Amino acid sequence: MKSLPLKWIVALSLVVTGPMAADEPNLNRTYEDLILSKTPIAYWRMELDEAGHILNRVQSTHSALGTPIGEVKTAPGPQAPTHPGFGTEKHSALEIPHASGHIEIDDPGNNSMLDFHQGDAFTIEAWVSPYQLSGYRYILGKGRTGRDGFPAENQNYALRLAAKGELSFLYRSVAEDGSEQYHRWTSSSSIAAGDGWHHLAVTYTFGEKGSLRGYIDGEAVQGKWDMGGDTGAPPVVDNDQLWIGSALGANP
Repeated sequence: MKSLPLKWIVALSLVVTGPMAADEPNLNRTYEDLILSKTPIAYWRMELDEAGHILNRVQSTHSALGTPIGEVKTAPGPQAPTHPGFGTEKHSALEIPHASGHIEIDDPGNNSMLDFHQGDAFTIEAWVSPYQLSGYRYILGKGRTGRDGFPAENQNYALRLAAKGELSFLYRSVAEDGSEQYHRWTSSSSIAAGDGWHHLAVTYTFGEKGSLRGYIDGEAVQGKWDMGGDTGAPPVVDNDQLWIGSALGANP
């Protein structure tokens, strides 16, 4: 098969009502039903509207529409029978042939639904199918976009894949004296590139030490804080955008 450097496909939802509890198996319940039952703030199925925006399937006061930037397109997402929760309906994913492509979602303002402060709990989960892995690949991140008017290192939260396919959760804290520090958690388990769709999830409560949980394909995975430690320090929060698929000014 021809090599496609850094090609990346993602189907994603952002669930932020708190860490998701385990559900009783229900073969008649679709994946979308499960996600929407958690009342998420956003669930992007990578479907384009007539204006070319990525739709948020959750009705809210802020639409959280995504704007594709660079080379991005829709492609087939997870499908039955391999993934029976998706049923017979065709599901779209976002295909990024080159690492600079991404989706931008505006933050509507102070204390918005996209901002997470000390004491806030959230879940980020996504389906991904990377063809290759190299360095850190952003699935979703708030801040650290490199946009004018915002600090360069303002990562409120991010879910990424590390070079060997490990889960990577990253945020930047700010102490009472104004000093800042990165905190990074990396899973000991990983996924492989080129072997199909994988489900990834992280749950975390800012300020609560020991609260981070990582999951790969429905199984809890171990990991460690390998930068900054599990201090429970509060995160940096501002009105920078949320990006899907990249960060750092779209630097691969």
